[in-house]
Amino acid sequence: MSGYRKTGVTAIFLIVLLTIVIIVLPVEAAPYTNYNYNYWNERVAGPQAYLPARIITGEDLGIGSFQNPQDLFVSPSGKIYILDTGNNRIVVMDQNFKLYRTIDEFEKDGKKERFNRPEGIFVTESEHIFIADTQNSRIVELDQNGGLIREIGRPENDQGEFLSETIRFQPKKLVVGKFGELYVLANNVYDGILKFDNDGNFDGFIAAVRVSPSLVDIFWRKIATQEQLSRMSLVLPTEFTNITLDEIGLIYTVNKNKIRRLNQVGKDLLDESPTGDIGYAIFEQDSSAVANFQSNFVDIVVRENEIYSVLDDQLGRVFTYDNRGRLLYVFGGSGDQRGRFRVPVAIDALEDKILVLDREAKRVTVFEPTRYAELIHQAIDFYHQGEYDAEIEIWQEVLRLNNNFDLAHSSIGRALLMQGDVENSLEYFRLANDREGYSRAYAVHRREKVNDNFAKVSTALVVLVFLGIFLNRAGVPGKIKEWFRAKETDLSSSSQAYRRLKQDVIKPLGFSLRVIFHPFAGFWELKYERRGNLIGAVVISVLTVFAYVFQKQYTGFIFNTENLRRLNIWLEAATIIVPLALWCIVSYSITTLFDGKGTIKEIFITTAYALTPLPLMLIPTTLISNFMIMSEGSFVTLIVTISLIWALALLFFGSLTIHEYSFGKNIIISFSTLVGMGIVIFGVLLFISIFEMIVDLAYNLTSEIRFRF
Repeated sequence: MSGYRKTGVTAIFLIVLLTIVIIVLPVEAAPYTNYNYNYWNERVAGPQAYLPARIITGEDLGIGSFQNPQDLFVSPSGKIYILDTGNNRIVVMDQNFKLYRTIDEFEKDGKKERFNRPEGIFVTESEHIFIADTQNSRIVELDQNGGLIREIGRPENDQGEFLSETIRFQPKKLVVGKFGELYVLANNVYDGILKFDNDGNFDGFIAAVRVSPSLVDIFWRKIATQEQLSRMSLVLPTEFTNITLDEIGLIYTVNKNKIRRLNQVGKDLLDESPTGDIGYAIFEQDSSAVANFQSNFVDIVVRENEIYSVLDDQLGRVFTYDNRGRLLYVFGGSGDQRGRFRVPVAIDALEDKILVLDREAKRVTVFEPTRYAELIHQAIDFYHQGEYDAEIEIWQEVLRLNNNFDLAHSSIGRALLMQGDVENSLEYFRLANDREGYSRAYAVHRREKVNDNFAKVSTALVVLVFLGIFLNRAGVPGKIKEWFRAKETDLSSSSQAYRRLKQDVIKPLGFSLRVIFHPFAGFWELKYERRGNLIGAVVISVLTVFAYVFQKQYTGFIFNTENLRRLNIWLEAATIIVPLALWCIVSYSITTLFDGKGTIKEIFITTAYALTPLPLMLIPTTLISNFMIMSEGSFVTLIVTISLIWALALLFFGSLTIHEYSFGKNIIISFSTLVGMGIVIFGVLLFISIFEMIVDLAYNLTSEIRFRF
């Protein structure tokens, strides 16, 4: 028994030791980071979506190194075609990434012909292979065995013309539509996508990229001589970089950081085109250090449920979006590590795997999805099937992996709304910062509340109306007014503090209403009859600052795009106080030079009283915005715009009155004041910049002296 006991103890010890070893063994960190962008375009880290599973090179296939490979295509049957441009051949692999065959020549009229630096390939469901044989200025169609079916050369229209004779036809990318029509991208062709019918006849251009010259370009072209015009570069649209098709035959194109989804006549169907990176982290371990940056898309692949992935060659990243252009995940990066790229040029999908061709590294990297990516795909699939319960369950699991994923919150909110759970859908839409979804849900919620309480509210209104009529006939309002007057008279006679409050604050504030409705008389009385005062002006200024900060903080969620976590009320207050002070000081300085009759005190009082419409209109509009939906937002915008125009008009008429200027002179002085404010701001910023440089220089000098001595 003791022997068995020792054996059991030893076995348990070995199991525990093995478990500890497995736990503490270092796991290779992913060679890149996944991230997303929140509502405020801030980068938010997320779990890895795709990880590199294998790398394929020409040596691995036993055919020698790839040379300048340019394209990659996965056929409907699952075969993988690599266009090995430098070697003028097509390398074909099966689904297991084993070499199937190579095609480096074909027979034409009894003679062997070879490709000449081809750049694009497409394979149809019948395994017909279309090659953009770029330097041979032709498109070649081969059968699945590599036999020639036809060639398509330089396209011509009915008049036998196509391009300028100086432009050579160089097809670079191509796709074949469901009805056999051919869409081709060619070098140095700026008129759009070339379309050929199923017989190979040129059928015109679609989807030309329109470009508009800048105002500066237009100005210089207007004043330039003919010789100067001949030297100016032409304003040309950018060429499409790549092209692909989805399962229903719609065309996707990429160029620079623009994605388009085109129908057969070239109309873009995407409401909002994704742009890739909004900014990139200078150091990947420090996502807060972000530089301005634009992605450059070089290829795109459309996957299941209209999900599409685009390849960015600037930083070697793959961005994946849903059919509404919302970012799902990112993977990849620049470099030589496994899963990174030097110069990526092509991307395609094999089932749930992603294949990326690296021209410089001469290899294909195969990426496989993690559990995180699989859950996202599964949730989107359930949505397209209308299985909302299952979709919600999957998105909840996604949130357990990444609670910062706004799309998951938004999708749950949408699914709950479809099921009629409006209250919870509002919560999820708010978590996702999805204003559009929240507005749809709130419209339903508001309608339900109105329907539920309509009878009660109507009854209460009827009762109040009849009660008001009864009380009015009984003379109650008059008695109440008399009672308040008596109390106010008693308070005035017995309290000096109240008399001062009434004289210095209440009456001047009440006078502001006369100013905004009768500006000429009001500002005249303000200056010459002293019906307003400094205390009233200060109170109005404080109310204006309060109204502005209140609007920033408490505008309804649907219309409030501020990041309230980062809202600094003192900074927001300064955006009102600083311009107000600057206007008064600069205005006084300029009007003093041009016979202005107003003192700086009068300028401040006039300016403050002119701001009265802002608190009067911003505060109630802010409150009302909490009960409005997105389609009613024009009302909010209209009220805010009216208040601003009203305040500016009052400021203009107030300046005209207190300085006794003519209308024309007041326009000149007001404009000069604005210019003066700009000069002061520039001077302050310049002083701060110089001061920072001096401090930095002093710091560097003292550091150098300390280091040397």
